[in-house]
Amino acid sequence: MITFARTLSLAVLIAAATSSCSEFQVRTEFDYQTNFDALRTYAWSEDSRVTSGSAVLDASSAEARIRKSISSQLNAKGYRAVAAKDADFLVAFHGAVKHKLESSDLDGQRGFGAGLGRADDFGASYGGGSGSIVEEYEEGTLAIGMLPPSGGEPLWRGAARTPVIEDHTPEQAAARIERAVKKILSKFPP
Repeated sequence: MITFARTLSLAVLIAAATSSCSEFQVRTEFDYQTNFDALRTYAWSEDSRVTSGSAVLDASSAEARIRKSISSQLNAKGYRAVAAKDADFLVAFHGAVKHKLESSDLDGQRGFGAGLGRADDFGASYGGGSGSIVEEYEEGTLAIGMLPPSGGEPLWRGAARTPVIEDHTPEQAAARIERAVKKILSKFPP
């Protein structure tokens, strides 16, 4: 049996391969054989966690915010939380913050500048450069999976990733988590 954490790595890789100009890059996938109309109740999987080496993210408070946000979104869609033995599907999530490096090539960059100075002096310049710029940042990923109660491959999973914003207040961080969960679950059910 494959665990959610292992199958989640595929979702994270897929999310990493997507690009978008929005706040979150979101990617989902699902089991085409699942009858999502028959799903009405859910319970929490024990395989949910947030891992962070970041000073910016308190993992325990993030877990509580994520769980609350997922519950709110599922309840708004008409799903009902029940005991695991009575659930149509289990909900699991995994959040992580990773240190990232991004490099941009400057090879072949050219520029031209002109300007008017004091006493009608005119100057022009032309320049070029090569090398690269390396940017360090932290990237957060949140993946949510809907699992069959009997175990096995996820019925549905979605992941969002975004750069972490360090100067958020706790209220802003909570609102950003809410937006990420809402964006991911806007695609559930498919």
